[in-house]
Amino acid sequence: MILLGIYIGILIITRKFFPTSQELVSQVSGFYGSFGYEIIFLGSMIEALFIINFFAPGVVAVGLGAVFARSGQLDLTIGIILAVAGALLGYILDYLIGFFGFSKVVESLGFKEYTKRATIELKTSYFKSFSLGFIHPNIGAIVAVSAGVLKMNFV
Repeated sequence: MILLGIYIGILIITRKFFPTSQELVSQVSGFYGSFGYEIIFLGSMIEALFIINFFAPGVVAVGLGAVFARSGQLDLTIGIILAVAGALLGYILDYLIGFFGFSKVVESLGFKEYTKRATIELKTSYFKSFSLGFIHPNIGAIVAVSAGVLKMNFV
């Protein structure tokens, strides 16, 4: 009961500092009306970048782009093209990280076991790893870095 009382007290106090849901939607709507395509591109690119994708809400940015495309503020076709282009650029940067030897830095950050496992998986089952690895952006980033470490052909 005490925790419930504290929670309700915090909710009452914070209502004075935070905007209402309608104000928040109108602010975000204006922001997407002005910079929606840029947000979609950068959100998908950040979501595809290795290590950064764990901390950045790229999927939320792209999802909100789809919501505002539904409301008519953005064109959905352009949004999808920009989301794919942003993700592709992110995976290319991940590949270059592995290719040019930044994998040592990645391994020192504690991802050595993941990249090692992904590298072994890429060597043994090339097609399956690539087709299933890019289902989720976090796993796809590890696959792209591992492909760079193996110096696989880019094309």
